[in-house]
Amino acid sequence: IIESLPQKLNEYFRSIIYAPSIVVATATDDKAEDVAMINNLLRSEFDILGNVVFDQHKGPKRVPPGKTLATCILQEKASRRLLHETDQKIAKLVLRELDAVFPKFSNKMIFQKIYRWEHGALQLPPGQLAKRDTVRGFLENGWQNIYFAGESFPISSLEASFNTGIKAANQIITKSVY
Repeated sequence: IIESLPQKLNEYFRSIIYAPSIVVATATDDKAEDVAMINNLLRSEFDILGNVVFDQHKGPKRVPPGKTLATCILQEKASRRLLHETDQKIAKLVLRELDAVFPKFSNKMIFQKIYRWEHGALQLPPGQLAKRDTVRGFLENGWQNIYFAGESFPISSLEASFNTGIKAANQIITKSVY
């Protein structure tokens, strides 16, 4: 498919880069108090953690009362370095940094679940955002009956995947009705 696309669109798609991504879900038998939903950590001060999301802020049904679920998103460089390491090594490194930010966080650990994606983190090369409008022109109405779902160029997320899937379906339905 990509060979038959217009040159600008072809170049744009080929320039999209994905890096490894690791996320660690960490549950404790204690409610974390006074924490923000999304905690962005400084890359200059931490080697492993990039963001820590406390899921209880997403709604009361996300985490049982008195418990904590922290979704730990590793930095790109840590994900690249640790992608093929053992779960135990990753867990140990994540807990050490979690305890540095949230003292004694690991004392009441229930479980940790480690998720790895070899191509899970979208990387934006220089100029990628500026090229987005050109690409949008091709994608808005479908190019020769090709519709794109699952990616919003260059935003990578479940919400973007969901929304682009709905949009592609609506484009197909609208085109087939008329």
